[in-house]
Parts: sequence; structure tokens; C-alpha cells
Amino acid sequence: MSEDKVYRRDIDALRALAILVVLFFHLGFTTFNGGFIGVDIFFVISGFLITGIIKSSLEKGTFSFATFYENRIRRILPVLVFIVFCTMVAFYFVYFGRTEMRPLQSSIKRVMLAMPNIYFYLNTGYFDPSAQTMPLLHTWSLGVEEQFYFLFPLFMWLCYKYTNRKTLRYTVLITVCSFAASSILVFYSQKFTFFMLPTRAWELLFGAILALTMYTPESQKNKRILIYIGLLCMLVPVFTYDTLFFFPFPGLMALAPCIGATLYLSGGINLSEDSCITKFLKYKFFVFIGLISYSLYLWHWPLIILYKSFYLVTKLSTIEAFALLGVSILLSYLSWKFIENPFRKKMVFRKRKVLYPLALSGMALCLIPALSITSPFASGTFYLDDNEFTRKPSPITYQQMWERESNDFAFIGDSHASMWLGVVDNLSKEYGLNYLDSSVTPQNTIIQKYRFADPNDMSRWENFTKLVRKQSIHTVFWSFRWAFQVKGHDENQKFANREMIYENGNKKLSFAPALLEGLRDAVKTLLSLGVRDIYIMNTIPEPSFDVPPAASKLKHRGFSLDEINRHIGESLSAYNARTKAVQEVFTQLAAEFPAVHIIDIGPLLFDQEAQLYNAVTDEISYYGDDDHLSVAGAEALKEVFFPAFRKMKQYKIEQEHNARQ
Repeated sequence: MSEDKVYRRDIDALRALAILVVLFFHLGFTTFNGGFIGVDIFFVISGFLITGIIKSSLEKGTFSFATFYENRIRRILPVLVFIVFCTMVAFYFVYFGRTEMRPLQSSIKRVMLAMPNIYFYLNTGYFDPSAQTMPLLHTWSLGVEEQFYFLFPLFMWLCYKYTNRKTLRYTVLITVCSFAASSILVFYSQKFTFFMLPTRAWELLFGAILALTMYTPESQKNKRILIYIGLLCMLVPVFTYDTLFFFPFPGLMALAPCIGATLYLSGGINLSEDSCITKFLKYKFFVFIGLISYSLYLWHWPLIILYKSFYLVTKLSTIEAFALLGVSILLSYLSWKFIENPFRKKMVFRKRKVLYPLALSGMALCLIPALSITSPFASGTFYLDDNEFTRKPSPITYQQMWERESNDFAFIGDSHASMWLGVVDNLSKEYGLNYLDSSVTPQNTIIQKYRFADPNDMSRWENFTKLVRKQSIHTVFWSFRWAFQVKGHDENQKFANREMIYENGNKKLSFAPALLEGLRDAVKTLLSLGVRDIYIMNTIPEPSFDVPPAASKLKHRGFSLDEINRHIGESLSAYNARTKAVQEVFTQLAAEFPAVHIIDIGPLLFDQEAQLYNAVTDEISYYGDDDHLSVAGAEALKEVFFPAFRKMKQYKIEQEHNARQ
């Protein structure tokens, strides 16, 4: 079996299925919410074809690492380098500021070094909202395949040379280990399981096992049955994984599409020409899409992100989606015809000694600019200098705060607490107060991911309450991304699978009831320790975009301040819908405990006429991204703390007076 001599139309049709469901998913067609499984289908196909190539040449005694990697370079690199270079040039004129340019530059370098999956594992999650702004996110799968291509030929060669050709046995063993690791680790680190080769290898190895056995039923009827079952196993997840997501993906949830692809490939081996499947494949559309599928996979995502970034849209209309699909297919055909095909079929640069320097030169063409490229709009442009949202200028270290004999107040929570620390630190100096900051979850409330709790949650609370007693802390501020924790996911983050679970004795509640019960317990505990006032920072409005670059682009294009805020600010109706459950919790909590006060910055941002919350002024961006205040924004809104700090100062004066008496 060789890549060039053996051609199966059914494999190109399967490639077409895989790429089309990925495209429809990325274009936002909700019917295809499980379309990301197209990548899993590609993995099975790749494992099948590559193993067949290596097996055939090993059996003939003609295997050469140099030839194998030359063919991989010809297949993968030319069109990849070209599209990465085009992406870099296009976004040079679209992206504003370091926060947008740096991730692109970093991802370009990793793509050229065959490890984009490692970069994206360390910097985002595939289903995270931030991932929707990364033009080369889709290349993570190339990283997995390239790493597989680097290791698996060596594995097969060693098996053939030293183990009496027990390749199948060891391949099955590795497959089982990889699948077990994927099924278990996905509950602890979905990102690692999703992006990394050790937990994805089993998908490629499904195809490898089939290539090693070449199993197929003897009867044509049974072959067709395998194909139909395979299609069912692949298509059901495409249309149902949005609503039937029992476990985190991949892990067990990737099993069905991989089995489906394997069954389909098995049924297609020596399939007769008169079968209905073969007759269907005479229609050239699916075969054509399969032929250009690699170029289509590379082109479509940068084009989608380019369009969304330039026009600042979060969701494509049907017309926009089909227009982008058409452009993607056109560009893919051109790059397949004039770049991909000529290189793969050795119509150009036939000699290896010419190909390798050319490949290195192409990589350098992308690598060198990526080291220093800066958009002409990137520096000193409107709001871009406001994009920092965590700053703590205090010379007092975190450890020193915890070791003090006394602190006046504590400021606790998640990153929505950190965004206030610059203001809190300055105000504490101005009012002569000491404070402690910490990341603390409400008592008896555990933020879980896939029902595997963080054991540190409760220990942090216990340590914190000990310090409250020891340091005589009389005021606590609590700032959390409350709506995120109650809903379990970001509005644009489908599969976060986070839960806020309340566990106390036989009680087990989730989401809003859990938050209410957890905060009740927390308030009672703090009051019993001598805390007089508990200030809860209300959920802040969350704009539709990463504000500094989005607002800069709109202002650069001549939009007025009101137009910018209407485009990116959160409307009152959207805010109320998003935070309804949280507001009900806070209203009930404040009614039960007079010591609980809700601090709300919303009125300071609200535009009565437009019925929305502003994101920027003429001078500053209130936000550092799409849900955190910037340093400048927090400073502009610091007046919400004045009543609390005046009260704490008065209480400290009373304490000092009583101590003197």
C-alpha cells in the first residue's frame, strides 16, 4: 500500500464529511454543534494511511526515514507555510495592540516548530471564548499529527527489526494505555487531554490497527453494513453532542466518532464497484471537497477570525457564513492546485537537497517577522494602554499580610477581586488601613469541574477564617465572577462543565441555591468571628468583545463614542437576563443579614438614554478585556468604595480610642 498508488474515493468522501462538519461548527450552525468531532475522524484516517505506507515499505524492505519525512514535508509544509504567511500579513492590518498581536506571533512560532498544540494547551482551551480570537488555533491538530509522524515510524521500524514483527500487539497495548489515560485525565485536565499527543494517540492508533490487520468482512453486504454503522456513529455525535454531553470531551466521548471512522474505513476495503456507496461516490462534489480538505482546513479558520475581528461580530449571519464558506473553498482549491498538489506529486523541487533548504527558508519567512512584527496601529492607539487589569503596587508581600498581628479588612475572591487591588491598596494607604487579600470560595461551596472537587477550596476557607479571628478583621469584601459560577459557564463557552455544589451533611444543591446556602454559611461564620460588615461586589457588566482593541478599531474607523458603546457595551436587558439568579441571591442575603451590603458599579456605567452599560469614555477603557476592569477603569470607579472606607476608618478611630482608655 502506498500513498500515491492506492486511491480510495471513499476515503476522500470521509475527509469531506470530516471537514464539512468542522466548517459548519466553526461557522456557527447550531445544528452542527458537535462538528468538532471531524478532527477525530481526520486522526483515524491519518493513522490508517500513514501506517499502511510504513507497513508496506517495511515488508518490502524499502522503508527509508528520509523518504518518509520528505513525503510528509511535501504533504504538510508548503501550503501550511503559505497560509500562515498570508495570515500573518492579513492580521498585521487588522489586529490592534500587543494583546492581540503577541498570541498570534507566539502561535506562528509554535506552528513552524511543529508544536502548536503545546502552545494552545498552555495558553487557552479549545472551547474557551479567548480561543475564538486565535487565527491559528486549528493548527493544534497538525501538531498532534506531526508529533505522531515523528514517533510512530520509529516505533514500527523498531518492532519490525527487533520484536519479530509483533507490531500489532504493541500497537494495541499503546492504544489501550492512551485511551485509558484520555478517559481518566479528561476529568482532571480537559485541556491536556484535548491538545496533547499521549491522550490523543489512541485515535490515530485506531486507524493504525486497522491498517495492520486490514480487516474487512468477506461479503459485500457486511461491508456496506459496516459503512452504514460507521456513518451513524459519526453523524449522531455531530448533531447531538451539544445536548447529550454526558462527559467532558474527548475521553469516552471521542470513542463513538473514532469507532465510526474505523468501521467506515474497514467496510470500504475492496468494496465492489456496483455497491450503492460506490455509485454515490461517482458524484464528484464530496470527492472534490475531500481532495482539497487539507487546504480547506487550513484556510477556513483564519478567514472566519479575520472577518469577525475586522467587522467586530460575535456570531455570523447565515449569509456571512455561506459567503465565508465559498471564499474558503475557492482559496482552498487554488492552493491545492498550485501549491499542495505540485509539491506532493513532485512536480516542483523534485530533489531532496533542494526541498529541505526551501522548507527551512519558508519556515524562516514566517518565523523571523513573527519575532518582532508590530501592527502600524499597535502603539499609542486610543485605549490600548489601558488593557492591564491586575496591578498591586504595594511593597507589602502576600506573606507579610498573612503574618501581621492585625488587619482591618480582607479583600477576597477570584480574578474579579484582583482587578480592584490597585484601587484597594491605594485607598488603604490613604485611610491608614491594613488589609489581607486571598482567593477564597464560599464556605461549604465547592466549585467543581466534572464533579472532581478542588480539595484546596475548603482548606483555603479554613485558613482564612483562622486569620480573621487571629487578626481581628472587622470587614470583608468579596468580589467574584458570580454569574459565571452560578451558570456554570461563560455565555460563549459551551462545554465548561463547571458546577457550584453545596455540600453540608445530607444537603446537596447546585448553582444558585448552592451559592445562597454557601454564602449564608459564610456570613454566619464571619459574623461569629467578629466581622461587622460584609461587602459583596455585584456582578459587573460584561461587554461583547475584548474592549481595548475593539474600541480602538471602531474609533480608528470614525465611530463616535456613543456608537462604540452601543456596539460593544452590554445592554440592560442582557445584563438582567445574565445576572437574574445572582441578583435574587444577593437580595435575599441582604434581607436576611443587615451586615451584608451589595456594592454595585453598574449605575456609574449606565447610559439611561441608550439603556446599556458603557465600556469606554473618550479618555479610557473601563475594561482590560471582556470581563475585567482595567487599571484605569477601576480607578475611575473607585468612588463606590468611599462609604465603606469611611466607615472602616471611623471604626478604627473608635478602636484606638477605646484602647487608650
